[in-house]
Amino acid sequence: MHRVLSIGSCSDHSRSSARPAPSLPRRRGQAGNGGFTPGPSWRSSLSNSPSGRIAVRRGLFRVREIMTIKSRMASRRYGTVEEATAALIAACGGIDGAAASCRVGRSQLADYANPHEEKSFMPLDVVQQLEAACGQPIVTEYLAGRHDVVLVKLPTGPTSLRTWMQAEAGVLKEHAERAGKMADALADGRLDLNEAVEVLRETDESLRELAMLREMLRRHIADHTAAAAE
Repeated sequence: MHRVLSIGSCSDHSRSSARPAPSLPRRRGQAGNGGFTPGPSWRSSLSNSPSGRIAVRRGLFRVREIMTIKSRMASRRYGTVEEATAALIAACGGIDGAAASCRVGRSQLADYANPHEEKSFMPLDVVQQLEAACGQPIVTEYLAGRHDVVLVKLPTGPTSLRTWMQAEAGVLKEHAERAGKMADALADGRLDLNEAVEVLRETDESLRELAMLREMLRRHIADHTAAAAE
């Protein structure tokens, strides 16, 4: 905001030599309130040249684009279905990638992730399409968590020395990360909300790796028991 300040002088010479402050253009039909509105000279200088007109159009388009992004990507609370939906869309490569992987368009996908669209939720078949596209059951995992259930991706295919080693390494890795997060969180003698959320995520990952190893061992025992019975 531009304001004109009247500065008093200490001598008649300075008062007579000082140039009057230029008056700022005002909005039509309104008294001056210190605001600034570009005058006719400003508009004409831009509109009289092709480059100026292009600059104005680009500027207006950019403003609209920024306002749209801010509206669509409004702040979300942790643990909401909108957050899980937004994470799923992001895992598919954003709005464009998700739109290419399911039956709905870009604007509808943006509404699904918008916390202000209280009656717009992603249909189950679209969730299934997008989770298959990115290979991550993000929304399904969120829904399971709301029911105090942890999803576990079951192993497929035959086991080998390499798969056993990978499973054991996964368990050790996730356990170490979980323990490290907990140690860092308790370093100051307290566990705040954000720290608890991070530790919970690491704990869930550790449980998944353990459950996968358990399923591999169960199948291995079942296969050997069936072979011995024959």
